[in-house]
Amino acid sequence: MWSPFSAGVKSYLLKPVGKEPLIAELAKVRTEWLKARQEKNQAIAYIDKLRSQLPGLRAAFLEDWLNRKDCPPPATLQESFEFLAIPFHLELSIAVAVLELDIEEGGKYVPSDLHLLQFGMYKITEELLDNRGITYLRGNGQTVLLAQINQDETLNAFIAWIEMAKHEITRFLKVTVTVGIGAEITLARGS
Repeated sequence: MWSPFSAGVKSYLLKPVGKEPLIAELAKVRTEWLKARQEKNQAIAYIDKLRSQLPGLRAAFLEDWLNRKDCPPPATLQESFEFLAIPFHLELSIAVAVLELDIEEGGKYVPSDLHLLQFGMYKITEELLDNRGITYLRGNGQTVLLAQINQDETLNAFIAWIEMAKHEITRFLKVTVTVGIGAEITLARGS
């Protein structure tokens, strides 16, 4: 049986409706609406704040995950990937590379220039990756790159991509880059 209350009706007035009860009910509805609007705006502000912190949260999670000896259960890992907007699928492998500028400390670059070059390297790799994986910048200036590898791709294709990225970084920033490529991570096995 259909009921107005099951459809969301919270209150009602009986005829004949007097002026004061109508004004009181409208004021009550307005107060509830303003409260709901304020809660919605607070939730939106919270989500915006969380999104602004997402790159830092993502980098911290990935750094911890890459340095762990044990892998979390697949369900926990998938939940973390979804929450942090990491575009990885558990059934595919991930290749890891760490890029570092070949610049001596105390050389021709002042620290602020060095930080700009490191940030430039990070942004170039992020742009070239084009949603095929994820990059983050470590506190020591290294850029870490994680790319999902499909079954039909090989680690050699990833290495070729890294060489192309290295070339582009050198071309734009006029510096050389050292790259370390890690072993493939197979998520489903947790290795």
